Amino acid sequence: AAAGGSGLVSAPGRETGFYLVTPFKVSQTGQTLLVNRGWVPRSLQGKLPPDALPQGEVSIVAVHRPVEKVGRFAMTNNATAGSWFSINPAEMGAHLGIKNAPPFCELFDEEFEGAQAYPKKLQSGDLINFHVMPITHLAYSATWYLLSAAITIGTYYRFK
Repeated sequence: AAAGGSGLVSAPGRETGFYLVTPFKVSQTGQTLLVNRGWVPRSLQGKLPPDALPQGEVSIVAVHRPVEKVGRFAMTNNATAGSWFSINPAEMGAHLGIKNAPPFCELFDEEFEGAQAYPKKLQSGDLINFHVMPITHLAYSATWYLLSAAITIGTYYRFK
């Protein structure tokens, strides 16, 4: 494992923070993976103990993730400043000197001495519980239909 990481802004709960993305080299193949090791609160930025990053050979359990689509209004990544607003394995790999874009994975478990409470890793339910559930879609559609009806009625009475 490399002794580095990059951050992305996120906010599980109320506190803002970042994801700790670390390159790992697979000992059997030599391939490098970018692994999201978990979320760290902004208050701990630069304060993680040295043993929070694994050194030497470690065993991890991770799941491959597709590259996220970046919206047109998203902020641009700034590799030289270490500011990453989206996960772009090609950009991150180039910044780290990796020739081909490395696969991106989410960490579930790692075994090394000195593992800490942070970074906070994914839980198994995180893969099946989405932030936008069907009930959310129903609420959005009801909101827009009612808003459309209100505007239609308001326009009718305004120009009657």
